[in-house]
Amino acid sequence: DADADADADADADADSDPDEDNDGVPASDDCDDDNDEIYPGADDSVCDGIDNDCDGWIDSDWNDDAYEPNDVEGYLLEDIGGSIVTIDDAYIHPSIDSDIFRFYVDDGWFDWFNVTITLTDVPGTVDLSLNLLWVEDRDGDSHGEVGSSNEGGLGGDEEISWNEDMWLTDQTGWYEVIVSSEESSSCISQYTLVINANDR
Repeated sequence: DADADADADADADADSDPDEDNDGVPASDDCDDDNDEIYPGADDSVCDGIDNDCDGWIDSDWNDDAYEPNDVEGYLLEDIGGSIVTIDDAYIHPSIDSDIFRFYVDDGWFDWFNVTITLTDVPGTVDLSLNLLWVEDRDGDSHGEVGSSNEGGLGGDEEISWNEDMWLTDQTGWYEVIVSSEESSSCISQYTLVINANDR
């Protein structure tokens, strides 16, 4: 044992909580005591797939996702009936995150509303799932989930196709597309979402 106070006795607890990487944080508080760039309070704003600040969230200070915040209030796409919306460079970050994209369709009794949603993620990076909710109809009522997909596995594509059964129905209302992760992810978990809503 080291003699921290220079007296005649060795201090038994001198090495009880070392700081091997000399970053000023003892091993008991440091999630990686072999790397002096990783410690509580470190900069975690670079997308490097590392939990630099030991908060349990990889790249927690990274903020280059143009669609955030869209995890509580959906990113508003407005009325997209009869159009194709492509969302590029969106990210699931972190694994507990869910991204919500909200859109409106004015269906009407004599229209035929079909929607196809395709989710493509960077191959091999993360297992994403896809859900479609009809959250509010013309009367303000919610119909809940109307479609889901989690078949692609790691790096695989997901697709939902929801077709109107009868043309004499009214599926007007607000819809939400939800993208979520089935396993760990960070800012490197990029995906592309295509929403093709046909209300003609």
